[in-house]
Amino acid sequence: MKLGRNDTCPCGSGRKVKRCCGVDALRDLARLRVETAEELFELALNFPRYRPRTEEFDAWARAAPDEPTDEAIEQGLSALDPPERERILAGFASEHPRVWEGVLADFGNDALAAEIVLKGAVVAGVAERLRPWDEAFPLLEDGDEEVDPIVALASSIRATDVWSVIESGETAEALDAIPDELDDGEYERRWTEVLDLELRNRWTAWHDERLDVLVARVRESLPDPDFPVASSSVLAACDQLDALRQRLAAALLSDSLDRIYATA
Repeated sequence: MKLGRNDTCPCGSGRKVKRCCGVDALRDLARLRVETAEELFELALNFPRYRPRTEEFDAWARAAPDEPTDEAIEQGLSALDPPERERILAGFASEHPRVWEGVLADFGNDALAAEIVLKGAVVAGVAERLRPWDEAFPLLEDGDEEVDPIVALASSIRATDVWSVIESGETAEALDAIPDELDDGEYERRWTEVLDLELRNRWTAWHDERLDVLVARVRESLPDPDFPVASSSVLAACDQLDALRQRLAAALLSDSLDRIYATA
């Protein structure tokens, strides 16, 4: 519906648009709310800690379409019990209060904002179960050399399913602080040192559990009949997870920086 200058302003003041917010201001507000709705929907995509993780949702997600329809998303919401909804919403609000308060203020409708976040969590919960290796497996399949188990596992797990956009962004800032004028050898040493420090400071019990869940899903999805050699390499790496855990975590943290530098 197009608002005219003499229509009642939708802000609730009771005054006409021309004597209140003005048409241009309302257009800017509408644009901001659309952009904020997109941010709300993508929160769980950017913060994997706030994706569904109950057995009921997992059972639903296993049979969900790869690209959920509106009807499927509603079914996914039904699979989230009240405690899980509260964990997702309250968890983000508690861990990132300034971000949460900012997007709620921009959107202007807390109840609808919560619904959008939960719908985004449902979609992200389905997306993380899709195979991430379609591009990497052909390379592993055709290689002549033995595959590094870290490369094998890292090609089978999305880094963004482990690390949040804030964790990636802050790590990128720490790495960017390394002086560019260092020689290549010293720069590489410092880069590895800083990355390892960021990993130690950020790694939690949740990350440990998360890695276990993702590797278990990889194992369940293999072997892939189209890539027998790659499947064998990845399954062998899965068996070595305990020994590879820290190196894999560092590799995934490094891989997660791509989304930061892609938007720089």
